[in-house]
Amino acid sequence: MAISNATIAANSNKTIVVNSNGTDVEWGGYIHRGDPNTFDFFVENFTADGAWHTLSLAAIIPANAKLVHLRMRIKDDVTGRDFYIRKTGLANAVNVHKLGLQAANIPNEANDIIDCTGQRIDYWLTSATWTEVALVVLGWII
Repeated sequence: MAISNATIAANSNKTIVVNSNGTDVEWGGYIHRGDPNTFDFFVENFTADGAWHTLSLAAIIPANAKLVHLRMRIKDDVTGRDFYIRKTGLANAVNVHKLGLQAANIPNEANDIIDCTGQRIDYWLTSATWTEVALVVLGWII
């Protein structure tokens, strides 16, 4: 892609703005959250009923965040249980991020990056009483 007669600057949101002939194009960067000392959400913050639910991240990420970097952790005494996350508003269960339990009483963890339009994501948990479900925001992309 070529842009002629363009100006390039960084704005107060740490976003690179390219202006060419009156049209702004923004490229954001990764914002590392820092060093949280605990997870943001725990098992009691989730509904485990085999249905999709929305989780608000508004208290953690800014309104202009486009993607969120998450660390998820699950543990239970029964195998075959799953934790899915996806962009809020999607109707299908194909473009989702899955974390499953493969062994009893062994935690399973994963990092993921997901669209967080509207400062929220959707999640789904196998209907069960879980030992541990935890999620922490590591950073975001604007």
